[in-house]
Amino acid sequence: FEKTADNYLTKDRVLESIKVFAITKNTKRLVEIGNNCLKTNPGLAFKAFYYSKDKEGLSKTGEEFLKQGDMKGAFQAFKLAENKEMIKFLLENF
Repeated sequence: FEKTADNYLTKDRVLESIKVFAITKNTKRLVEIGNNCLKTNPGLAFKAFYYSKDKEGLSKTGEEFLKQGDMKGAFQAFKLAENKEMIKFLLENF
């Protein structure tokens, strides 16, 4: 499975790779993918961090969603990261 996921990455099939690494519970690779996708595709980063249960990564993704004006995505990311401060900020300001 891991080789399949790596092959997907070389073919820019990131979502498929995330799914395979989620099945194999390879959190290290999921975090790597999340960090690589953070600026260019926060939606994919969100999925990678979600499956790896990486709260720090989810908070970073929430910040990126905010920068891009995606309040719904930011709220979801901060909620899963249990970032109470940012959830409160969003509820009070948006």
